[in-house]
Amino acid sequence: MSKGAAGDESAPADPRREQLVELLGRLPAHKAEKLREMLQALVGAQPISPLLADIIQRLALRAGDAGEDQPNALMRRVCTLFEPFLVSLPDQAADWVIQRSSLMPWWGASMAASATLRRCEDSFIEAVRAQDKDAVEQAVATTFARVTEVTQTLSIRGAPASLRQDLRKMAALLANRTPLGRSLAAIGIGGPVRAAQLIELDEALVAGFTEQYLALARGSALDPTWLGHAVMNRLARPWTGILLAKSVADSGEISLLAQSELAPILNRAFFHLIQLARTAEAQLRRAAKTKNAVEIARAAAETERYFSALDEIGVMGGLGDFSHHAQARLTEQESVIAAVAETLSLFEAVINGFLRHWTPRPADEPDPELSAALDAAGLLGTVKALGPGYGFDRPLDAMLQRLGDALSRTPESASGPAARQWTQHRAGLAHNLKLVGE
Repeated sequence: MSKGAAGDESAPADPRREQLVELLGRLPAHKAEKLREMLQALVGAQPISPLLADIIQRLALRAGDAGEDQPNALMRRVCTLFEPFLVSLPDQAADWVIQRSSLMPWWGASMAASATLRRCEDSFIEAVRAQDKDAVEQAVATTFARVTEVTQTLSIRGAPASLRQDLRKMAALLANRTPLGRSLAAIGIGGPVRAAQLIELDEALVAGFTEQYLALARGSALDPTWLGHAVMNRLARPWTGILLAKSVADSGEISLLAQSELAPILNRAFFHLIQLARTAEAQLRRAAKTKNAVEIARAAAETERYFSALDEIGVMGGLGDFSHHAQARLTEQESVIAAVAETLSLFEAVINGFLRHWTPRPADEPDPELSAALDAAGLLGTVKALGPGYGFDRPLDAMLQRLGDALSRTPESASGPAARQWTQHRAGLAHNLKLVGE
């Protein structure tokens, strides 16, 4: 089930909710159906919370796992089109997603509004039981045609604004289901989104996305940015979505006016970079205030992540027509750089503290001091690679010289069997610091 899209996509997952989802996924299909019926009987027609609606929806889908000759199995077929865009929590709502809690009201209202749909479900179940593949596909095709028509004008009494908005999105996706489904399948973006299966952009995916984006732009009435959001909902590092927009623009097959239609993808990607920047700056300020080694190491890791993200998408150069857009959006970059400049000495202190107190440890024993020193060294190495344009060069050169001298001295405890461990630690720190010749 989808967990990838969000309005505030940096919000941490609730472990209790994740545990509940896991437990629901383990329920036998027949027990899931009984529990769903019991909950629906208890709540009746009363308004229910989004969490309870989500639980009932998950139980319905789990009940369908018993086989396609069950109620809601046909709905599951139809909803595979929506899967790349589904989210579970109200605070994840955004223009490019559909709340899972909207599915049951939509399907129930559609079935109530259309006798054809009700007959389709009966025909579908009968065809599944008879193992008549042609009849199954006919029922599915008829369902798609009728539910597309019904959704265009569907009205649910007392529906909240969020459900009305979701109905409009579902209507657009259904009306363009053939080209959209083809594009989703062509780039492998279909089915539920799972955190453990988040994807990385590679050249093949970017090229495939560009081809399918252009195909949708030319051959359907659907806004092709929906395809961009379907991919971004699955990205392990969603800021790399900028590279999707850049690839489309660089194709030379869309007009300058059409390039402005890529703005939702760009803005969403830049949102993630901005969040990384704000997190890094806040952690740097906290580290400067507390002088705590753990906080300093965390600041190093968060800041390194931000700079790595900038480097990954080429914000420092190479964004072409989007460079000005990047400069306008990424104003937080200067704040992060200023905070780094003010805290350089803290990172040096963490590394020196580790070197002064270094003692060998068993290979399988955690070494938080080493981890903190490596994080601090990694950030200093990144700052060094940024070049003199940020005003880091003078204090950083002296700092790296001092750290190089400290690394050249072998601790007394690094003798005998411990010598190899010291050599490994020293090499790791030197590598992260980007010390030439070390």
